[in-house]
Amino acid sequence: MKEKIGILGGTFNPIHNGHIGAAAAAREQLNLDKVLLIPAGMPPHKAVPEGSPGKDERLEMVKLAASEYPFLEACDLEIRRSGKSYTIDTVSELKKKYADASFDLIVGTDMLLNLENWHRADELFRLVRVAAVRRRSSDEAVILGKAREYERKFGADIVLINCVAIEISSTEIRKEIKSGRGEKWIPGGVLR
Repeated sequence: MKEKIGILGGTFNPIHNGHIGAAAAAREQLNLDKVLLIPAGMPPHKAVPEGSPGKDERLEMVKLAASEYPFLEACDLEIRRSGKSYTIDTVSELKKKYADASFDLIVGTDMLLNLENWHRADELFRLVRVAAVRRRSSDEAVILGKAREYERKFGADIVLINCVAIEISSTEIRKEIKSGRGEKWIPGGVLR
């Protein structure tokens, strides 16, 4: 039987319970065998704020978070790669490593709205099913319209995931941690 793998990438600065919740919701609703957490080495779409943990520290945080959940696995593909981290390159590498697996790319609905602008998006749509995690603040009509557009334009396979999303940004979480209130947002091992 084909292994079903979820891919959740990001800067993970820091990894937080919103990421874990999205991974868990996707795993449950899509019957995934596991979810790979892939920290970006050098994100193409944004700079890592000054004073942030380096890529090795972010990978270590992801490993600590993954160790608390049996369905999560830290993956260092993008950390090891030099240059910018493009999802298409990561998916291509994963397809070689897990030749018989199917892949679901887990993204927030905010990312779904811009996915067509990602590097080699047309190829990416052919290699993965996109699992967009709904957020409370999401405009359902806009999301459904964009999903249909990608299906028509690229032949994309888009599925929407229901999740009780944490409506806080990583920037806000970093502020909470600095003021001693991070335990609500961060897995225990990562916070320590």
